[in-house]
Amino acid sequence: MATDERAQESNRNWRFTYGVTDRWVNAFTYAITGAVTTVVATAITAITIVVVVLGGLWLAYTYLPLNVFTIIAVVLAADILIGIGLRAYLKRRQ
Repeated sequence: MATDERAQESNRNWRFTYGVTDRWVNAFTYAITGAVTTVVATAITAITIVVVVLGGLWLAYTYLPLNVFTIIAVVLAADILIGIGLRAYLKRRQ
């Protein structure tokens, strides 16, 4: 009588599989993955913004005349400050 070795292998794999179906496990898992994803995305975004802004300013300072660079730096600073102010104002308004 021949034995089916494939069936025995699949049974061995299922022997050590555990299933937890509680809601708190799912909520905990989603909370942890959401927090990790938010932290990683925020860090990548912050690093990218700093590199792009500082790199762009360095290129502007290197290749453009000083008066043009000054205009770009002032407009960029004003844009950042207006964006921060509007975000704070609109957040309080909601």
